Amino acid sequence: MKPLYRKALITIAIYVGLILLSALLGTLSPGGPCVPGGGLLFLLFICPIVVFILFCRDAICAAEGKKDFYLSLAINSLMLICMVIAYKMA
Repeated sequence: MKPLYRKALITIAIYVGLILLSALLGTLSPGGPCVPGGGLLFLLFICPIVVFILFCRDAICAAEGKKDFYLSLAINSLMLICMVIAYKMA
């Protein structure tokens, strides 16, 4: 497998893992009517930090001329845009 696709699959696997971890935390620590659950808190506070760190890492590597990170950078850019839109709508 090409390194370009391998890095993109690793990025997608990280995001799938974050969603599954959020679902697990949501079931282990359910929220009430006035208190958000653990999964929601994870999505609101931890996931944006992880997305930003992955985006910065891929942007720096792509700026250094490493072509393996271009597809991963595109995926992280899309996730960052989706998160900004979601926060603007909320």
